[in-house]
Amino acid sequence: MALEPTRTRILFAIALLVLLAGLVANWAVGRGGVDFPSMYVTGRGALTGANIYQASATEHFQELYGVERPIAMFYPPATSFMMLPFAILPYPLAKLAWLLTIDIVLITGLRALVRYAAPEAGSHVWMFTVGVVLLSSALRWGMMLLQAAPLLLGMLCWFVVVLQREQRGWATALAILAVAIKMTLSLPFLGLLLLRRRYLAACAAVSTWAALNAVGFLRMGTTAFNDYRQSVATLEAFGNINTPDPWNALSLPRLDWTYLFYGLSGNLTLAKLATLGLSGVVSLWLLKEGFFSRQPPTLQETTLFLAPLVCLGSLCVYHHQYDACMVFCPAILALLVFGKRPRPAWAGLMTLPLLTMILILPIGLAQRFASALLGPVGVGLLKLSFPIAFTAALIGSIAMLRAGTTRRMRSQQV
Repeated sequence: MALEPTRTRILFAIALLVLLAGLVANWAVGRGGVDFPSMYVTGRGALTGANIYQASATEHFQELYGVERPIAMFYPPATSFMMLPFAILPYPLAKLAWLLTIDIVLITGLRALVRYAAPEAGSHVWMFTVGVVLLSSALRWGMMLLQAAPLLLGMLCWFVVVLQREQRGWATALAILAVAIKMTLSLPFLGLLLLRRRYLAACAAVSTWAALNAVGFLRMGTTAFNDYRQSVATLEAFGNINTPDPWNALSLPRLDWTYLFYGLSGNLTLAKLATLGLSGVVSLWLLKEGFFSRQPPTLQETTLFLAPLVCLGSLCVYHHQYDACMVFCPAILALLVFGKRPRPAWAGLMTLPLLTMILILPIGLAQRFASALLGPVGVGLLKLSFPIAFTAALIGSIAMLRAGTTRRMRSQQV
C-alpha cells in the first residue's frame, strides 16, 4: 500500500516535467510566427475598412513586420472579424496575445477532454497528454507559423465536451467561432452537430460565416470581392509554396487528395475531380451512418464518427502539414475510450503511420535525408506520404466506425 502514493508522486513529477518542457518548447517556437502578419492585417481590414486584397496591402510587410511579402491575402472577411480583438492592439502586443490565446484554449481544451473521457484518472494523465501534444511535431509546425490550427484543436476538444454535456449554447457558439476562424477546418464541428440532429446550430454556423463575409466585402469596398477572387485563384498556382505539385522543390507538404492525385497523375483536372468524387462518396456514407445512429450519441460513438470527420476534412480541401494537429483530438479520445485494442486490430494499425508522423517526424531533417538518399524524388515521396497516411487513417477509422455500428445493431437486436 505504501508503494501507491510513491508511484503516484513519481508519475506526477514525470508528467509535470513533460508539461513544462512542452510549454518551454511551445513558447520558443511560437515567437517566430511568420504567418501571423497576414492574419493581423486581415483583422485590420475589418477594423479600418481598408481593402486588404489589393496588391498594395502587402507592400510593406518587410518593414512593418519583418517577414517576406506574401503572394496575396487569402483569409476571407469572416476571419477578419475573428481577428478584431487582436487588430486593435499594436502588432507586437497582438502577436503575444494571439500566442497566449492559442496556448490557453489548447491547454484547457485538452485538459477538459481528458478529464471528461477519463474522470477517474489522476492529474498526471492530462498533464502528460498536454505536454506530449505541445512537444509534438504537428504542434511545432503550426506554432512556428502561429497558424490557427492549434487553436482549432483546443476548440474541438472543448466542443466535444460541451456536446456530450448537452450544453447547447456553448456548442453552437464554438461551432460559429470555428467556422468563422477557418472554414476549411470546420468539418468536424459541423459533422458532429449533424450527428446529434442539431441542424439549426449547423445552419447558424454556416449562415454567420456567409453573413460576416458579405458584411466584410461591403465594408472593404466595391472591388474587394473581385480582388479576393483573384487572390484565391493564385493560391494553388504552380511555382509557389502552395502548389499541388509535390515534385516541385518549392512546394510545402500538403494533406489533401488533390496533392496526392496530382502527384501521381500530373493531371490537375483529374486530381480535382477524383477529390470531389471521393469526398462526396465518403460524406454520403457518413451521413447515412449518422442518420441511423441512436440519439444522443455516446462518447464512444462520437469518437468513432469524429476520427473519419477529421481525416476527411484534411483530405477533401487544401491543407498544409501544420493542420494535421487536429488528429490529436480523436486520437486522444480513442485511446482513453477504447484503450490500446482498437477493433478491428488492422484498422488501428492503419492509423499508426499518421500518428507517428504528427508525433515525432522532424520534417526538415527528413527532407534532407530523403534528398541525400534519393534526390528530388525522395523529397517528393516524403511529401506524398502525408496524404497517403491520412488516406490510410481514414480507411482505418471508417472500418472502426463500421465495426462499432455493427456491434451496436447486434446488441439492440438481442
